[in-house]
Amino acid sequence: MALAIAAGFVAPAMAQEPEQGPALKRNVNLVNLFATVRDKNKRIIGDMKQADFKIFEDGEEQKIAFFSKEVNMPITLDC
Repeated sequence: MALAIAAGFVAPAMAQEPEQGPALKRNVNLVNLFATVRDKNKRIIGDMKQADFKIFEDGEEQKIAFFSKEVNMPITLDC
C-alpha cells in the first residue's frame, strides 16, 4: 500500500546532490510525495491517516493539502 501525500506550499525544488552540477530551483505550488510505511518487522502498515504525517521543509512544517491511500500502485522498495 502506498500513500500519496501532496503538500501544498511554495518552495524551491533542488537537486539532491548539487556537487554533480548546478541546482535546479523552481517555485511550485504542489509537491506529490509517495510513501510506503512499514513496521520494524517490515510489514506494510495500511491504516495510516493524514494526521499520522508531518512534512517539513528547512525545519518548517508544511501544510498537507491532499492525502489519499493508493492500493493499486506498484511502488515497493526492499532495502
